[in-house]
Amino acid sequence: MDETVIQAGTPQAPSMKPSELEHFLAQRRVAVLSWSTPGGEVVATPIWFTYRDGTFLLHTNHPSTKTRALIKNSQVALVVQDEAPPYRYVSVRGQARLRQEPEAALRLYEEQARAYFGRLGGGVYLRRSLADYAGQHVIIEITPTKIKAMDGTVAVGPMQLLGLRAARKLGL
Repeated sequence: MDETVIQAGTPQAPSMKPSELEHFLAQRRVAVLSWSTPGGEVVATPIWFTYRDGTFLLHTNHPSTKTRALIKNSQVALVVQDEAPPYRYVSVRGQARLRQEPEAALRLYEEQARAYFGRLGGGVYLRRSLADYAGQHVIIEITPTKIKAMDGTVAVGPMQLLGLRAARKLGL
């Protein structure tokens, strides 16, 4: 990631250290991918991702509205967030490349299904989703050009953080 510009957080929203960023992105989270249509509309969709060697790998099918748009305009944004307060997020701007490698894309899909649903649940999910799968399995590879990371947990101690999260679960 030496070519990537990592933008620091503000004093009120401290940035993550590189090791914290790597750890954050290695955890199972759902990202939101945004891209522009050929008509100039911005579209966003939740999507599974794998962060590996400084790039984001996403599985999708081709042809689709998303893949056709990415072929015409490869600029994308990707946001990954922690949904528990006091919130952390990574916001990425980058270039997407469509890798039409069906076998590798299917392996990525299987890996992600098991990561998000567990070994047993992933197997069940794959059997159902692959039975009706339309199109070709492809990988969207995103190379970041700018990353902004914010870690709101820095403002509280470990016990306060546990208390905040417990209170949220209880609806307090």
